[in-house]
Amino acid sequence: MNYARTCEDWLKLQLKHEKRVKEDLKATYGDQAGVWFNRWIVFYLVHLQISELTNRVARNCLLIMMEMNGLWLITCFRRDRKFI
Repeated sequence: MNYARTCEDWLKLQLKHEKRVKEDLKATYGDQAGVWFNRWIVFYLVHLQISELTNRVARNCLLIMMEMNGLWLITCFRRDRKFI
C-alpha cells in the first residue's frame, strides 16, 4: 500500500467535496468546522511528506495531531519511539 498516494487521494476527495465535508465537520465541531477542515488538509500534507521523505511506508509511523498551549502540532513517532 502506498500511503503517500492514499493521503493525496484523501486530500483530493476532501477538496473536491468541500461543502459536504464542512457540513459533516460542522455536525461535530460546530463553528470550528472551517478550522478543522484546514487542519485535516495540513494533516494529509504532513503525512504525504513524511511518507515521501522517509522513502518507506508510513505505517511504521504514528502521526498525532494535538493542541498544546493554543498551538496545533502534528508530530510523528516511529514504532521504535524515536522522532522522525
